[in-house]
Amino acid sequence: MKKLYIIAFTIALALTTAFAQKEVVIGWSGAITGPTSDAGKYVVQGIEDYCQYANDENLVPGYVLKCLTRDDEYNNDNTLRNFESYLDEGMVGFIGYATGGSLQLKVNTSEEEVPLMGSSLHIGLIDPPDNDYMFLPITSYSEQVLALLEWIAENHEGSENPKVAMFVHPSPFGRAPVEDARNAAKILGIDIVEVQEATKGLDYTAMLQRWDNAGVEYMIG
Repeated sequence: MKKLYIIAFTIALALTTAFAQKEVVIGWSGAITGPTSDAGKYVVQGIEDYCQYANDENLVPGYVLKCLTRDDEYNNDNTLRNFESYLDEGMVGFIGYATGGSLQLKVNTSEEEVPLMGSSLHIGLIDPPDNDYMFLPITSYSEQVLALLEWIAENHEGSENPKVAMFVHPSPFGRAPVEDARNAAKILGIDIVEVQEATKGLDYTAMLQRWDNAGVEYMIG
C-alpha cells in the first residue's frame, strides 16, 4: 500500500509540474528545400534538436519551448505566410533564415512586437526604421568585411593602394556588404577592382586570370 501511495504521489507531482509549465511558441521559416537548402535543411535540424534538448534539460525552468518549423523554399512570400500563421498559434519569437525574407518582416515584427533573430547578418536588419525587434546574433556581414579591409590597409606593404576583389553570393545576403565595403575602401585607400557574383556557369579560371592581370592582391568572399 505504501508503494502505491508513493507511485500515486510521483505521478501527481509530475502532472502538476507539467501543467504548471508555460508554453512558449517560437517559429522558424527557412529553406528546407529549394535554393540554399543545402544549409537550411541542417539549420532546421539544429533548431529542432536544441528545442528538444532545452526542454529535456529544463534549461528554462517553468517553460516549455514549442518550436514550429516550416519550409519556405527560400521564397519571401512563403516566409511571410509562415510568420502570419505562427502568430495565429501564439508565437512570441521568430527565428529568421534568408536575408530578403527577414528584411520584409521588419514592419511586421514592429507591429506585432515579436522579436526576430536568425541566420542573416544583414546590417539593414538592425538599421532604422522598424528595427526595435530585430537582432543579430553576431557581427554583421558589413562589419566583418570592414574588419578585413582595415587589416589589409594596416598590413599591406608597398607604396601603391592595395587592390582587392570581392566574390559574393548572387543574393541579398551576398550583396549586403558591398556598398559599405566600397565606402570604407575609399576612406582606407584601397582599390576594389571588381565585385564578382558567383553565378551559375562562371568560368573561375578566366575570373582569376582577369584578377591577376589587374594586379589583384587580396580577395574577400
